[in-house]
Amino acid sequence: MEKEVESPCCMGCWKWNKFGKECNVYWDLKKICTLREETEGEGMI
Repeated sequence: MEKEVESPCCMGCWKWNKFGKECNVYWDLKKICTLREETEGEGMI
């Protein structure tokens, strides 16, 4: 079942796919996310 995305910048982000609105960097109608990750662990160094 696909989650409804209210913030277009979340589409395709693995964090959104895993956590939905429980993502720690999500807020309604968010326009830009500098912590977006295409794959798990992408933002980790």
